[in-house]
Amino acid sequence: MTDTKKPPLSKADKWQAAHGVIANGLRAGIEPKAIIDELIEYHGATYRTSCGDAQMLRIAGCTSTCTAGIEGLLYNWKLNATLRIMKANQQ
Repeated sequence: MTDTKKPPLSKADKWQAAHGVIANGLRAGIEPKAIIDELIEYHGATYRTSCGDAQMLRIAGCTSTCTAGIEGLLYNWKLNATLRIMKANQQ
């Protein structure tokens, strides 16, 4: 019997996958809340809102906050993830 288990994804792989979901969703005109819902369901994202307009998105340890709405939050997270992916690829 062979072991068909795949190795766990690295954080960089998780960031890359979530980045693609966000980029493709925004490009396709999908509502930002629907993108957040997909990230929560399929990518283990955590989404929180707090007093006022503040929002937070965390995926695999990569966190971003924004007070300019969900779309701004998604753009901020994509930028943060891009920087982390670049740093991970340099190591």
